[in-house]
Amino acid sequence: MHIQLFDPVICEEAIRDVSRVLRSGWLGTGPKTKAFEEQFAAYIGMPYCVGVNSCTAALHLGLQLLNLPADTEVISTPITFVSTNHAILYNRCKPVFADIQPETGNLDIESVRRRITERTGAIMIMHFGGYPCDLDEFYELSGQTGIPIIEDCAHACGASYKGRHIGSHGNIHAFSFHAVKNLPMGDGGALTIRSEEYYQRLGRLRWLGINRDTFKRTSHNSYKWQYDVSEVGYKYQLNDIHAAIGLAQLAQLDANNARRAAIAARYERALSNVPGLKLLKYKNDRVSSRHLFCIQVQHRDDLISKLDENHISTGVHYLRNDHFSMYQKQELPCAEQFWQTVMSLPMHLRLTDEDVDYIADTVRKGW
Repeated sequence: MHIQLFDPVICEEAIRDVSRVLRSGWLGTGPKTKAFEEQFAAYIGMPYCVGVNSCTAALHLGLQLLNLPADTEVISTPITFVSTNHAILYNRCKPVFADIQPETGNLDIESVRRRITERTGAIMIMHFGGYPCDLDEFYELSGQTGIPIIEDCAHACGASYKGRHIGSHGNIHAFSFHAVKNLPMGDGGALTIRSEEYYQRLGRLRWLGINRDTFKRTSHNSYKWQYDVSEVGYKYQLNDIHAAIGLAQLAQLDANNARRAAIAARYERALSNVPGLKLLKYKNDRVSSRHLFCIQVQHRDDLISKLDENHISTGVHYLRNDHFSMYQKQELPCAEQFWQTVMSLPMHLRLTDEDVDYIADTVRKGW
């Protein structure tokens, strides 16, 4: 059998609960969505959560909350899925790419600091592979400059920094519940928010700017048709089908992440002294969600081919975003070194210890 890079697991409780939603007569944004938002906010340790249909939507709306003028600069990472930086363009702002830490893949604070100008309106940080960024340093910089931070937490569901869950340190945090993420719901996303003003506005922005969603207008077997539209919004709402999956999966998130950590530890023990291979370096003051297991290797593409011949799928996370034709290439030496050598080994809950040993043994044999 071919070992997949990702292979999502949906628990039986989620399958049962989706069946109940499908029979309930209410499939859209309703009671399950509300319950998921409340429970996810409590898990993260934030007062508010707003469910949306993707992390891309969450990033788009999170940045829109700041009301930045067109052409405002937003400092971001080039080592991410392109939706992080598309969200900046959706808001008619300009991505400014900073360099990364070559040992983690996360944004480098000093590179960010050097790119701040009078046109900088926000900083977008992304927790690469689920490993938290240096949040103390970034929020200290934010306090010094007044520049707000948006956290792209797509990889980091269940991760923590100095004892607090990722998604609880700032004011705007975007999560992904895509099929291969740590909390897989098929698709979906959410923002965890500290500000009540932002929370109220997000409720409108995700539903076309309407001030009362359909579920709120449907109560006591009576439908109220009156509502107001105060600004242009989007059809970004989460639905009860995905929320039902999320509620069941949330109960198992910590246990699932613990299994991911065990898989990562097994990889690390087996690959710690392989010539031409480097492991990423993590500090012990934070806990990664282990969404990805990345290594850096010389002649990476040769190893990818070798593993494919042995029925093992791999990935590259990510091609530098500033290398895409729609962006302008920047001088980012650490990002260049990183993306040219980084590759992802399989990381998912269907992996057995024997699978991990087989993958590591294949790597150790050389390429």
